[in-house]
Amino acid sequence: MEFNDLNINREKTDFQYIPSDDDLDKLIAQKSFSSLNLLKAEYKRQLIILPSIAALFFLTTLISTTAEHTILVWISIFMLLLLALIYYRNYILVLSIMKPHNSGLKNRLEEKIGLFDQYRNQQLFVLKVLFLIFILGLESTLYFKQHSAFQFLQVIILPVRMIFYLMLLIIQPYMSKYFYNINFGHHISRLYDIVNQED
Repeated sequence: MEFNDLNINREKTDFQYIPSDDDLDKLIAQKSFSSLNLLKAEYKRQLIILPSIAALFFLTTLISTTAEHTILVWISIFMLLLLALIYYRNYILVLSIMKPHNSGLKNRLEEKIGLFDQYRNQQLFVLKVLFLIFILGLESTLYFKQHSAFQFLQVIILPVRMIFYLMLLIIQPYMSKYFYNINFGHHISRLYDIVNQED
């Protein structure tokens, strides 16, 4: 009798609990939903701020005839709305991951988490192009003397301005990555860590 009890106890001691897919999904959900919610909130905040600023710029074109004919104002509106569209796409991606589905949260994360990197690279490239367009718009505004608010830059000779623009173009990718990581990157890195820990 004692020998049988000992074998039973040893079997209980040696038993290792293997979580089911449902238990694993719940564990990942608990860890990842906070990061996903923070990421969703940040994208939502940008979706409010950027169109609001674009609307203010548009109002200036209605109030001021000078602003209406200033190409830099329209370029700024275009840039803000384009960035809002990029953030909206990322926002939809987060919602698609959080949405209940038969495949489970872990599978959805593994399938779609790579899209964050893809979208980030596209966003950084678009920012670089937009920054270059902004510089060209600024120079166009100065050349055609479209707005007095920028005329103070004309006291700076063109070669010096070109050097300044070149420095900004060199710094811009690093600054864009820095602010991206502050606002979004650390949340996405946390999601990668969660997926890798549960593999």
